[in-house]
Amino acid sequence: LGGLFPVHGRGSEGKACGELKKEKGIHRLEAMLFALDRINNDPDLLPNITLGARILDTCSRDTHALEQSLTFVRALIEKDGTEVRCGSGGPPP
Repeated sequence: LGGLFPVHGRGSEGKACGELKKEKGIHRLEAMLFALDRINNDPDLLPNITLGARILDTCSRDTHALEQSLTFVRALIEKDGTEVRCGSGGPPP
């Protein structure tokens, strides 16, 4: 799963990112990771499936968020799926 969070504030003087944002950035990121942990630790919810996350920092800038989104989508398009395995250890059907 992908997550875009404002972990940092806007940067100044040519820097993309600024100071760390605990309330709106880190706390939201931690909430997503907590939810994933709860889902992954419940054997009845998604048996034999483990969810992971790719977290990207928006630096509280719309343009940076768009760049990060495109990076995420490109990575998904280029991924060939060879590392995906079923619970039995084999590739998906």
